[in-house]
This record gives sequence, structure tokens and C-alpha cells, in this order.
Amino acid sequence: MVGCFSFSLPISCLRGFLAAGLFALLLALAFPSALHSRPHTGILTPRVIYPSQGHEWFGSFLQDELSQQLRFSNRFAVMSPFAARLWQKRYGTRSPEALKTSLQEAQLELLVDAKIQKVLRRVGVEWQIVRVTDNTAQVIPLSKSYPLDTPDEFVAAVLADLGTEIPEFSGLQGFPRGQTWEAVRAFYQWRDQEVPQRGSPEWSNFRNQLHGLAADHPSLEEQVLEYEALLDILEAGEQNPAYVPILKKADERLQILKTRQPGNSEISTLLALSYYLQGETLQAKSEVVIANAKNPFAGPALMIYGLVIGRTPQEGKSFIQKGLRLYPFLADSTYGTLPPYHTLIRPLGPWLVPESSQPRPDYDERMAEGQQHFREGKFDQAQQVFSDLSATVPMIADPQVYLARIEIQRGTPETALRRLQGLQRRFPDDPGVALYLGYAHEKLGHHDRAEDAYRNTLNLRPDNPRALLRLSTVLIRRKRYDEAQSFLESLTKKYPGYAVAWWNLGVLHRKLGQPQQAQQAWEQALRVEPENERIRSSLMKLSVQLESVSE
Repeated sequence: MVGCFSFSLPISCLRGFLAAGLFALLLALAFPSALHSRPHTGILTPRVIYPSQGHEWFGSFLQDELSQQLRFSNRFAVMSPFAARLWQKRYGTRSPEALKTSLQEAQLELLVDAKIQKVLRRVGVEWQIVRVTDNTAQVIPLSKSYPLDTPDEFVAAVLADLGTEIPEFSGLQGFPRGQTWEAVRAFYQWRDQEVPQRGSPEWSNFRNQLHGLAADHPSLEEQVLEYEALLDILEAGEQNPAYVPILKKADERLQILKTRQPGNSEISTLLALSYYLQGETLQAKSEVVIANAKNPFAGPALMIYGLVIGRTPQEGKSFIQKGLRLYPFLADSTYGTLPPYHTLIRPLGPWLVPESSQPRPDYDERMAEGQQHFREGKFDQAQQVFSDLSATVPMIADPQVYLARIEIQRGTPETALRRLQGLQRRFPDDPGVALYLGYAHEKLGHHDRAEDAYRNTLNLRPDNPRALLRLSTVLIRRKRYDEAQSFLESLTKKYPGYAVAWWNLGVLHRKLGQPQQAQQAWEQALRVEPENERIRSSLMKLSVQLESVSE
């Protein structure tokens, strides 16, 4: 075959530790019998393999386009590409047993996974399609190569081949969009950027780039309308209360798309979310009824339905709980996350915290386990624990703060910063969020923003020793030595057993040309930590220098 684009089922993540037979058995156990006339179908993001670097956008295009074509056919309940990406992200860090649980929760009946590879003007696709019926799973492989003439011709050829091999996909007719590869590439290269902080200059530039796409490529009108609505809801929905005028703009865009894409349950779900944030419960209920008729497995639609079905959210408890099982991702608060369903966290609070007012033993045990992994530098294990806890109890900030701390330790403070900025919007009074937001800024050299975050931490918890220490460090870097000295002297007086504070005080005295005071501070640090070789070595060098001066 000239080239190969391939999908690797959610199950492809088991490659390397599950044999093919065990893999099929796992699928058989994981997927329930079909209960609906519309088979629940999920399409994972295809994996782009060598030598296709620079064409990663092609995988996103293929996932979105197949999902859309299946929706247009009005024969499938299609998992949104966004939800499929979140499930897929989970598979990479889950054990086989946890994977089985995830697949049960997703309730998929058809799963499409692939790898793709571009060579010159052709693209190869290696498919794996999993069909589950009567508690049995069948894995169907398929390899094809296609010319890259136009996007419409490529998608039509893919649908024809799938229909030949998979009866459920037979007879699918492609709905042409009239787009060029240049337009498709431009859109996905825009979309694959990290979503900036709302209200920032980068945010305005991000939105302007989207407007520019519509001007340069009119065939992208529908994609631009959808993402303009998404950005509207993000911008307005994260305010408390939500800013209605911007949500009205989102409604106008989504209504246009609803007319053009009547089979797209995601559009109705987004409309329902916008209406709900505006307090328009009747309109929200109408839209989620439409969405659920098209896709009874859409978790966000079920959650919104549960919130609006009765006079109180408690009356919709069963729908909310089912929605949370199908979409356990509300805790993902990083800026790069779309769509904005995390705006439902506040009203869903009663279902996102432990039912008992007492701490749950399993939560405490898992937190202790994750913290132990973190202290030992076992960041993969720690990340798995804290990711699970974040999904289970997204109304508690601590597991998500630890995920940010892991990102800092791994040398990706930019990712940690985005996570922490999202957390600060949800937990504005949490001193741990404020503290590590400052630390992420500090690691990135944003000393003014770090100072603001540390001062905010001290407003929330005036006796926080780490905030006092980090603030003094930032002040030293900003050459505001008098303020730094005041904080450090207060810190060492209140916490005389805090060796790092004595160390920093010694460093400051050296910068101020006060070697005797530096010596005294480091001697005190060594009394607190007599085994600390760094302090001992620095103190010895300083003592030698003082002796030579006195001589």
C-alpha cells in the first residue's frame, strides 16, 4: 500500500499489554447489548503516523467529518468528537480493568479507530471497527488507500468502503461541503491551538483569527458559526451570572446551524446550555428533548434535561446521574477545553460532591496514595490517581491542583498555568489554587503576576508560610529588598523551624552586603536541618570569606 492512515480503537491503547484474543474478550465484557434502534457510534481521533508530521490536522478532520456524515444520515446516535477525544485521553492512562469500566460507561455499540499516513498525494487508512451485539464483540480490520483530490471526494470514497465492509454503514450518502484542502487545513490549524484566557489580548486575537477564516474561506461558514457560538458561551457562561447579551449572539448562530444541520444533536445541546445559562428553562427543555431524540447517550443533554425537567433539580436526579456517567469530564477546566459544559458545575454541585458530609474514606485513601506517589516522584501513577479523583469529585480543588503541580514538575508550567487559571474561576477562594497559580507564573518569569497571586493567597490565608516564602523570593528578584526582608523576618519569627526561610534570609543579607547577618541566618538553617549539605557547604565558604576579611 502506498500509504496508510490508521485508527486505533479506544482499545488500541491496550496495544503492548493485551493480546488480540484478550482484547476481544475485554470488548465483549465491556459493551452491552444494543438497546436502541440507533446504534451508539463513536469515532476516535485517527493517529497520524510517520512520515506525516505536519498533517496531524488531517486526523481531526477525518474524525469530525465522519461523525457529521453519520449524523446527517439520521440512522446513528453519534458520540460527539469532543467527547470521544476526552474518552480517548482517559484510555492512555488507565489500567485494563479501568478501561473496561470506561467502555461500559460510554455504552458504545460501534467503535471506529484508525491510523492515517499521507504519502505524496495519497493517504492510507488502516481501520479497526468494533461491533458489539448480544454481549459479543467483533473486530473488523480494513486497509485502504485514497487519492487526495478534494475533501468531498475523499469522504465519499471512505463512506463507500465502510459501507461495503460494515452493513450498518451501507447506503450512506456523502453530504458535500464544497471545501478545499487549503480551507480545511486552515480551520484545523486554528482549532488545534490552545484556547487563550477569556478576556486576554490573546483571546481577542484568537477570535479575530476565526473571523478571518470565514472571510478567506466562505465554505467554512458553518464551522466558523459553530465555534463562534462556542466561544460566546465560554466567554459569557463563565461569568456569574452569565452575560446574556453575548449568549443571545450564540443563540442566533446556533439557530442558523440547527436549520442547516437538523440531525446534529450537539447543536441542540449547545442551544439548551445557552438557554439554561440565561434562565430560559422552557426553551432549554425543548432543545434537550430534540437532542436526546437524536442521541439518547449524550451526557451533557441528559444533565441539562435533569436540571430543567421539574420544579427543582432534585426531580431530575436520575437523568443527571446518567448524564454524569456518560460524560464524567466536567472537572477538565483548562483553557484548551471545548465545548463549555464545565459551566454546569455550579448547578450540578449536589451530585458532584460526596453524599455524606464527612470525608469519604475512599477519597482520603486515594488522595494519600496520590500524594505518596507525588513525593516519590512517580508522576505517572500520581497523575492517574488525581485524574480519577478529579472526575469523581470535581467540586474539590485539591486533586486538580496536584495535576497542575505534576505539570510544573514535568517542565510544562504553561499547561499548569492554564489549568490553574481555569480552577481559579471555579474556586476563587481556594488558597491552594492561588498559591500554585503564583508558582506557575513564577516559573514562567511572570514575576508581577506571581506577586499578585501570592498576595491573594495571603489575603485568603494570612499565615500561609509557603506564600510568604515565595512572595519574598519574587520580591528579591524584583530588587525590592526591604519588603522581602520584612516578610522573611516575619516568617522566621513565626516559623522558626522553617529552614528554607532562614536560607532565603541569608541569601538576602548577602545581596545586601551583610555577610555576618547572612552567616547567622544560615547557621540557624543548619540547626533546623543539620543534614542539609547545601547549607553546610555555603556556610563553610562564607565563614572562610569572613575569616580572610578579618585577617
